[in-house]
Amino acid sequence: LIHRDIRVDNIGEINNRYVLYDYELSMWGDPIWDFSRMLYESENEEDKEKIYILSGYTKRDLNAYLCLYAFSFLNYFCDADFKNMKEIEKCKRIILEFNYGL
Repeated sequence: LIHRDIRVDNIGEINNRYVLYDYELSMWGDPIWDFSRMLYESENEEDKEKIYILSGYTKRDLNAYLCLYAFSFLNYFCDADFKNMKEIEKCKRIILEFNYGL
């Protein structure tokens, strides 16, 4: 089961344990998608390194899925009535910075 919307707004604390809220987008799938979303939301390199270690995936694989996540978000943001230019630019930057190793 993957959450598909992991971000600070959907994390809470109950009895000194962290819990995830808002499972309306959850589905069966590869956890790499949740880690990719966490990378998308991360603000600094230290947090990104922690996500790489926690995930157990290679940086290359995780960054490839991050790039796919950014493509998906870019499609959503470009089609939305309200154009969130900050998110559109973030998606474009992630896509352009990905090293495809070609």
